[in-house]
Amino acid sequence: MKMNVAIYGAGKYGQYIYNEIAKNDEAKVSVVNWIDNFVKEKQICGLPVYTEDDFFLSGEFEKIDGVVVAMISTEAEAVAASMLLRGYTKIYMAFP
Repeated sequence: MKMNVAIYGAGKYGQYIYNEIAKNDEAKVSVVNWIDNFVKEKQICGLPVYTEDDFFLSGEFEKIDGVVVAMISTEAEAVAASMLLRGYTKIYMAFP
């Protein structure tokens, strides 16, 4: 059974992580959506993009096993803190 995750950060590093997961047929992780507060697109790589607020308001956080934060460390720390303040703890940090 695969772990379903969202990638927080749809920039170059987030897309790198997505591509690495997508090209591995034996990956035990599946990316199901993106979280990014600054991307204008509604979909990237065929997956929906949510702002952090929409991610929580829509209930999408209940449908996944975790969030992979894919951005530079100073931004990642602020994102993790924001999610923790919302009571969300299934956070995985991926630093470039």
